[in-house]
Amino acid sequence: MGTLSFSYVIALTVVISRGQADVFPADAGDQDFWIRSLNATDMADFADLGLAAHRRTIQSDFITGMCMKDSDVLYNLPERVGAMSTGSISGFGVRLSQNYLQDCPNYYSKRFRTIDGTCNNPFNLGASATPVPRIVPPQYGDGVGAPRTKAADGSPLPGARFVSSAVHPAVNNLTNRPIIAMQWGQWIDHDMAGIAASLGPNGTALQCCGPNKTAPPAVTSPNCFPILLPPDEKDFVGTCMNFVRSLAATNEQGCEMKQRQQVNTITSFIDASPVYGSTENVARILRNPGDFLLKTKNTNFLPENVNGTCIRRPGTKDYCFLAGDFRVNQLPFLQSLHTIWLRAHNTIARRLRVLRPKDSNEETFERTRKLIGALTQAVTYNEWLPFVLGKEATKFNLVSRTGRTKTSLKVDPRIRQEFSTAAMRFGHSTVPDVFPIGQRRVPISQLFNRPGEVLDNFDDVVAGMVGVGTPGQNLIQQVDRNFVAGLTKHLFEPPNSPKNGLDLISFNIQRGRDHGIGPYTTYRKLCGLRPLTGFNDVSALGPNVAQLAKVYKSVNDIDLFTGLVHEPVDPSNQGLVGPTLTCILCQQFLNLKFGDRFFFDTDEKLIAFNDNQLKWIRQATLSKIICATTNIKALPNDIFNFPSKSNPLVSCDRLANDMLNLSAFA
Repeated sequence: MGTLSFSYVIALTVVISRGQADVFPADAGDQDFWIRSLNATDMADFADLGLAAHRRTIQSDFITGMCMKDSDVLYNLPERVGAMSTGSISGFGVRLSQNYLQDCPNYYSKRFRTIDGTCNNPFNLGASATPVPRIVPPQYGDGVGAPRTKAADGSPLPGARFVSSAVHPAVNNLTNRPIIAMQWGQWIDHDMAGIAASLGPNGTALQCCGPNKTAPPAVTSPNCFPILLPPDEKDFVGTCMNFVRSLAATNEQGCEMKQRQQVNTITSFIDASPVYGSTENVARILRNPGDFLLKTKNTNFLPENVNGTCIRRPGTKDYCFLAGDFRVNQLPFLQSLHTIWLRAHNTIARRLRVLRPKDSNEETFERTRKLIGALTQAVTYNEWLPFVLGKEATKFNLVSRTGRTKTSLKVDPRIRQEFSTAAMRFGHSTVPDVFPIGQRRVPISQLFNRPGEVLDNFDDVVAGMVGVGTPGQNLIQQVDRNFVAGLTKHLFEPPNSPKNGLDLISFNIQRGRDHGIGPYTTYRKLCGLRPLTGFNDVSALGPNVAQLAKVYKSVNDIDLFTGLVHEPVDPSNQGLVGPTLTCILCQQFLNLKFGDRFFFDTDEKLIAFNDNQLKWIRQATLSKIICATTNIKALPNDIFNFPSKSNPLVSCDRLANDMLNLSAFA
């Protein structure tokens, strides 16, 4: 063959001729995986075509920086080297993906996913407890692992809290979209990424501020990166906000990695891990011993976490929820989705057992888990992504309503730093300040870590979330630079303790710097967009660019998260987000589709659903799932838009009956 052209979402084309040696720049880092992400079916010969370039690209990154043997690097495929370089978690003694290789020689014979994501491919890319790769190399302050704290001219970057308060005001800018659109984004984010935090001595929580939230006289730990508050701060007590750096990975060969990498504690795959967990131990705790059901409490609610630290109302039977993800108790709408999927598992499992009475308990459980994971993917790719990305979702082959997906081992499914640390956090902009529960409108600041609302008012919580509660009070915010006060001034604020909360946006900015994420302009360029001309570039950064100019010295200093949510949205695209954000989201979801051997419409015969089963999955909308697990009376088929003439309400009896007709799985 002559050449292969790998076109991808960031509007760059790389042409690799057989034997060509200089395709990728020497500092390409993880870009070779990214470039190969889109056209999975065209990449079968990549190892042959790109091997010389691959060898040169990773010579310095892996051999000199990660203590690897020349033979390991030069005579293995890119995916093999990528897995070998992942290292182990510092201080935990956890052996990571490359050490599972001996357990996966027959990975292709696995009918069901493993809980921890191993053996999805022979290199264990995407497994839980593995370091997080990048789109481009990190920009650490010292080039190795210190946070990014310097501007392009060498002066200090503006403080994270100063940036948050100056360019991310607490302004309501409501859309005509229901809260479920925001909540589903958080749900799948918790399915893909959970970055581990560093700990203090003996596993204690680090405190990086001085007494009474004062700025410490010196850094108390290399894993501390406190947020210093501006002198005129009015919304918080003290002068310091506690911020602990993410956990660093170390190299499996026994030396420090060349550059600091963070650890994803959960699987990268969209596999319903918030329901089942990402480790065998968690999965075992959540499951009823000796049968095929998940544990419940009070018949149909999540089980209790007896060690939980949620807020319990005095004199009530409130308890902290236990689920597959540690963030389950954050907000009532998140708790309600956990409850819905718990009920979905148990309902489907019971019906499958009737249809397939000879199956073992393990077989019934795994068949159900496979189906729940498939439904989660189908909702994400066929309902939610078109809502968020507009026409781009179809343009870049993300929608999976027809045909089958041919997955490839040459696509790296791992969650990228820039996606989890910046891009996927766009949803924070959509969070409303007030949540409708029945006839009440409850400020978000009064809902954090409180499970009582779901225990007392589950159906009211769900009705408010899906937009059939009190009309006009179920709206999310636009994706823009504005964030509600409940997130920027009162995040996790303890009861009766004003000004002692946190600022989520300061945390987003500080986390990006902690991880060495480069400035917004780096990713804008990578996505094929024209370079910024300066702070007068209103078309690129929106009408509020003057505020950015007051905070940053140069456009090349703008933090990625801040730049992404400042981008204007093209209304003709019919999506929610701007061009660079669209670019990063498309890249990641393409990797998760073409790099997941268990993707719901895979064509791999051993694990594929048959045609009738696949038809049922594609027709099983989120509306049907909610109708089958709650007492809601009616929902529209398109749950991410309010009911209308073109999206009429449908009886939940009808939707639930469609959902629970599992004859295709007999």
